[in-house]
Amino acid sequence: DIKLAWEAMRAKGVFQKDPPAPDLRLLLTTMTNGYQFVVRKDSGIKTIYDLEGKDFNPGLLGGTTETVAMDIFNTLGVKPKLRHMNNNDAVEAVKNGTLVGWVQTVVPAALVMDVASVKKIHIISFSDKDMEKITKIVGFRCDKYPAVIYSGVEAFQTVDNEWADFTMKDFPEELAYKWVKTIYEHKAELKQMNTGFLGDRFVEVTTSAQACYLHPGAIKFYREIGIKIPERMIPPEMK
Repeated sequence: DIKLAWEAMRAKGVFQKDPPAPDLRLLLTTMTNGYQFVVRKDSGIKTIYDLEGKDFNPGLLGGTTETVAMDIFNTLGVKPKLRHMNNNDAVEAVKNGTLVGWVQTVVPAALVMDVASVKKIHIISFSDKDMEKITKIVGFRCDKYPAVIYSGVEAFQTVDNEWADFTMKDFPEELAYKWVKTIYEHKAELKQMNTGFLGDRFVEVTTSAQACYLHPGAIKFYREIGIKIPERMIPPEMK
C-alpha cells in the first residue's frame, strides 16, 4: 500500500508513534485501487463540494479508504456530515435514502453495481485543479475511468492508491533484480490468475510513482528494458 509506505517512511498517520522508516524501497506496483465517491443521482450532487453538510459515509470503518476520504475532505475543505459504518450498512443506507452516498474502492466494485441495480447513481469526478491538490497528500496517482465501467455512469476522474511490493534498502540488489525480472517475465500468467494485476501496465505504473524510492535492483532491471527512471525515484544510496 503506497499510502501506508509513505506514512511509515515519515512516521505519519497510523505510524505517527513509531520511528520513521526512510529505508523502505519500492520493487513494483501490482494493482491500483480507485477511490469512487458514489452518490445517488436524485441527490443532485455533482461535485465534491456539493457534499458539504450532507449525510455521507467515507468508506469502510477503520480502513484505509476512510482515512483517504478524510484526507481528501480536509485537503479540499469540504465538511459532509460523516456517518461511519461498514460497507454493507452504508450501501443499505444509500438504498433507503438515509445517506446520499459513500466511498468505495476497487473498480469495478460489486457493491456499486448492487446499488446501481436499484438506484441511479453518479460517481463524482474531480477537477484537474482538485486532483493536483489531492495527489500531493501522499503522492497518489490521478486516474481516469471510462463511461463503460458502470451502466449509465459517465466517465470520471479520481485518485488511485497502489498496492505494491516493498523491501528495505539493504535487501540484496541481485535478489531485487530477479524478483522484478521474474514478475515481468510471467506477467501474462499472473494476469490470468488475478485480473486485478496490472499486467503490461505494471512497469509504467511502478516507475511513475510519486511517493517513494525504487530499490537499486529494481532500477537495474527497469533500465535494462529501456525505462528512464525519474530523478525523484532514485534513492540516496545511488547518488
